[in-house]
Amino acid sequence: MSTLRNVTRCALFGAALLAAACGGTSDQPDTFNGALDGTVLDAKFLPNTAKTYPVQQGYANGKPFYFYNLGAQRTSTLPTPIPVTVADHQANGNGGQHADFFPNSCTPGRAFNARTDSYPTDKQAAVFDSLPLATTAFNAVVWPVVAQYGVTGVVGETCNDIKDSRSIANPGADEPGSYGATRTATPSSYQLWPIIDPTVDVPALTGAIDPTFGPRLGWYKGLYLKYLDGGRIPTALVQDPAFPNDPSKQIKVLLPMEGVILDPAGSSSFALPTDAKAVLAPAVPGDDAYSPILRLHDFRLPTGKKLGDYTGICTVKPCAANLVDITLAGNAFNTIFIVSAPQQ
Repeated sequence: MSTLRNVTRCALFGAALLAAACGGTSDQPDTFNGALDGTVLDAKFLPNTAKTYPVQQGYANGKPFYFYNLGAQRTSTLPTPIPVTVADHQANGNGGQHADFFPNSCTPGRAFNARTDSYPTDKQAAVFDSLPLATTAFNAVVWPVVAQYGVTGVVGETCNDIKDSRSIANPGADEPGSYGATRTATPSSYQLWPIIDPTVDVPALTGAIDPTFGPRLGWYKGLYLKYLDGGRIPTALVQDPAFPNDPSKQIKVLLPMEGVILDPAGSSSFALPTDAKAVLAPAVPGDDAYSPILRLHDFRLPTGKKLGDYTGICTVKPCAANLVDITLAGNAFNTIFIVSAPQQ
């Protein structure tokens, strides 16, 4: 069996028969199995036909707003409200991922040399428990939502020695994890972390205050991967819809933003979620109301209006001429997952 085929089997199946070859729990570094083959990812997380992840321009708060658009999902196929359990990966490919995040719990290695080193060792990268693979399962939704877990007890690890989530013990496990690593019992937060093709260059985010904002390194069963950091998804406790008459029954949910997509004037056609200047968001990264999950309510441009004339959303009347009164928008046909950062 070739090395590539063995890496694929280790990464995607992880059968007990392959455990020794694919990793394990010890105080030895996990095996480095090369880079993830990005072509196995769900279509939402693949590059466009130009082999890139383009920066899209929309508007928010009266100004241009730039973001990476990691795919649209028909809103009617998503649960309302959205329970945090969508981060749990299912056997049919439905759901998201869990990731162990402990960037500063290790000893930094030598300075990275791109010519001789396979990966940097200055910080520990996030370790994922699954991948957002393409699936043909009926009604399955592949989410870029990640339940982020902390890790405690790490001693003697050089950063990125741990590359496999199986090397990290669950709380109360009989055996400690590699280097004593034990994950927290519950997630510390929920993040939008879409895994992308690691071989594709990602252009800089226009207007980003942080010039280093871009793909981050991660691991899955010894495979090097990259993901985009879309930030924390706000959560809330709400009445469990399965028990509408029992106030004691509550569930934690993910909170999306309510945005607008501008459809062409004088037409029956609809804008695409990837159209430049067609998306209006109610908030930007750094705002309390911001969420990287954006529901797009359709709004037909009035006669004589074009993209760029509306640069924000109005929720309190009277509305300024450049703002869309969201009460006049229709249903949210699409929901998009966006990655952005504070901008100038």
